[in-house]
Amino acid sequence: MAAMSSHGHQSTDGALSTTLTYDATFQTLPIQTTNALGQPSTTGYGAATDAHAGFGLWPTAYTDVWGNDMAHPAARSGLNVRRS
Repeated sequence: MAAMSSHGHQSTDGALSTTLTYDATFQTLPIQTTNALGQPSTTGYGAATDAHAGFGLWPTAYTDVWGNDMAHPAARSGLNVRRS
């Protein structure tokens, strides 16, 4: 899914916080989270036409800030796993 928009906060004293980037299809699913250190983690979702992946609403893969790919817990229940 292509990125739609990012939302984040910067305090008045200049300290940074988490930024979220949302999917383009539903504009509600977080596909990337970037922490205050600028380290991104990503979440992958199934295709919007795939019933086994919740029609694009269920997370199927996750990559942490160190680049480790992990199957999302929902994928362990027998759903198709797609790595992003």
